[in-house]
Amino acid sequence: MNEDVKKEFQLGKVKVELSKAELEKMLQEIDKEEFDYPICCKRKGNSLIVLFDALGNGKVLHTDNCKDWNVGNYHKNWIDTTNKDRWEQIPYDKERGLYHGQWVWCWDNPWTQVAQFRKYDAINKCSYTFSGREDGFKYDNYSATCPEYMKEAFQDLINNEKALGTIGIEF
Repeated sequence: MNEDVKKEFQLGKVKVELSKAELEKMLQEIDKEEFDYPICCKRKGNSLIVLFDALGNGKVLHTDNCKDWNVGNYHKNWIDTTNKDRWEQIPYDKERGLYHGQWVWCWDNPWTQVAQFRKYDAINKCSYTFSGREDGFKYDNYSATCPEYMKEAFQDLINNEKALGTIGIEF
């Protein structure tokens, strides 16, 4: 075999020789490999969290003041999620659209004016405990944003307390 036709790879301490046809077949199989999207990944080295809907395509979910990316922005040129040096896959609850460790509002149906603000446990589909352990409390509802009707109710309560002079917070 000449150099144009064969490629040599070192896998650990074992060298593998592949013909050009074998290499192309192997690459086609890798390209065919399907992933169960969406995939949620945290970038190693910072707190950037991206929800990928295809290989290299995804929306920013969380940044922690990263000036290069804005929450909600969609990009089609991310380094592939298969790059384990760059990305760590984190659990994602597709049904609720929430990732593991995300801050969420939680409440039960009978108590629509009371909500807890906790971290979400995407593995067990519940919230963390008060002490920060996973598999904590289960609620009927989880939301990454405070529902509008709750904001209005909370604002009414705050306005009433301000009028009485007993509260000093802004909502």
